Amino acid sequence: KRVLAVLQEMLALPQTPSSLVSLLTEKLLALIPDDQRRIQTVNDIINLAEVKVRIMEAKQALEDSIAAQDFSRAAELKDSIAGLENHRNQVLQEIAKSNQAVDKEVHIEKVRYDMRRCRHFTAIAQLDEVKIRISALRAIIDLLLLFGFQLLSETASSQTVQPTQSPDKQQADATTAEDKGDAPEDIAQSILVMFSEFLDSEVSDLRTETAEGLAKLMYMGRISSAKMLSRLVLLWYNPVTEDDVCLRHCLGVFFQLYACESRSHQEVVEESFLPTVRTLLNAPATSPLAEVDINNVVELLVELTRPSVLIKPSANTEVSVHDYLAVRMCGEMLKDPTAPEVRLYAKTLSNLELSREETTREDLTTLLQQLVQMKNKLDSDLWCRTSFHGSSFDPGRKLRIEFAFVLWRRCYISWLTLKNRRRSSARVLSNH
Repeated sequence: KRVLAVLQEMLALPQTPSSLVSLLTEKLLALIPDDQRRIQTVNDIINLAEVKVRIMEAKQALEDSIAAQDFSRAAELKDSIAGLENHRNQVLQEIAKSNQAVDKEVHIEKVRYDMRRCRHFTAIAQLDEVKIRISALRAIIDLLLLFGFQLLSETASSQTVQPTQSPDKQQADATTAEDKGDAPEDIAQSILVMFSEFLDSEVSDLRTETAEGLAKLMYMGRISSAKMLSRLVLLWYNPVTEDDVCLRHCLGVFFQLYACESRSHQEVVEESFLPTVRTLLNAPATSPLAEVDINNVVELLVELTRPSVLIKPSANTEVSVHDYLAVRMCGEMLKDPTAPEVRLYAKTLSNLELSREETTREDLTTLLQQLVQMKNKLDSDLWCRTSFHGSSFDPGRKLRIEFAFVLWRRCYISWLTLKNRRRSSARVLSNH
C-alpha cells in the first residue's frame, strides 16, 4: 500500500523526468491486479498531474504579472490558482476514497481467508493423530490471538454487505453458508466446544497445549469466560494432572498474572467462584475432583480477587469485587441455611476484603441480620422437633446448623465491630 502511494505521488510530480514515467507506470500497474482499478488509477494520476502543471504555470504567470505591475492580471491569476488548488484537493479526495474502498475489499478478502483457515484447522484438529491435532490447535490459537473472535464477526458483517451482489445472490450465499455450517456463530461455538473437549482429553500434551492456549487468550482479553476460567481452576487442582508439571506451572503463573492485571479480570474470577464450588460439591465419589480440598480452592479464589493485589488499582474504589462475592455467598446461605457448604461460606465471609462504601455495608448488614433471624427461627424449629419427635431427629444435621451459625455470629460481630470503629473514627475527624 505504501509503495503504491509513493509511485502515484512520483508520477503526479511535474518534475519527474519523462524517461522514468514508463518505468514507474509499469511498476505501478504491476501492483494493481484489477483491470478496472488500473484504468481508474492511471486516469487519476493524469488528472492530478495536469492540475499540478496548470497550478505551476499560473503561479509563474502571477510572479511575472507582479513584476510587470499588472495587478489586475495578478488578481485574476490569484483567483485561478485558488480554483485549481480546490480542484486538486477534490482529485486527491477521490483518489483517497478509491484507495479506501480497495483497502476495504482487500481487508475483507484477508478476513475471509483467515476464517477459512480457522475453519480448516478446526476440522484438522479432530483427526486422530496427536501431533497433527496439536499443530492445528496452535494455529487456531495463533489466529485468535492475532484477531480474536472479532475475526468471525467481521466475516459476518462483510458477508451481509455486498454492494456488487444482488439481494438474491446475497441470500443464496447466506443460505449456502448456513447449510455448510459456516456461520460465524457455529464456528465460534465449535471452537469453544473443541477447547472444552481437549481439556478433558486423556492425552497429556493435548490437554496441556489447550490449557496454555486458553490462558494466553484470556490474559490477552481475546476470551472472557467465567466458565472457561472455572474449568482451568478445576484442571489445576485435579489429581489427574498431578504429574503434568508444565500444565501446573503454566496455570499457576497464569492465575496470578491474570488476576493482578485488571479489575475486569477479577470480576471474571468472582463470577467463576460459585460454579467452581458447586462442581466440587456435586462431584461424585468416583470422580477425581472428590479428592480436591475445597477449602484450598476457595482460599485461592479469595486471594485472587483481593483489591490489594491489583497492579493498577481500579478507579472504582467504592465497591470491591469482594463486596459482590459476599452478596453472592449470603444469597446462597439464605437459600438453604442447613446445607453443608454453609459453614464454608460463613468462614469465607470473615476473610473478605470489604470496601468502605456505606451503601454496600448497609446491604451486607441487612443480609447478615436476615441470616441471624433465620438462625433464631431454626433454633425454634430444632427445639420443637426435639420435643415432639425425640430420637427421630438427625443429630448430625443439628451440629452442622449450630456450627454454621457460630461462624455466622462471628462474622456478624466482626462486621458490627468494624462499623462501630469507623463511626468512632468519623466522630474524631469531625471534632478536629
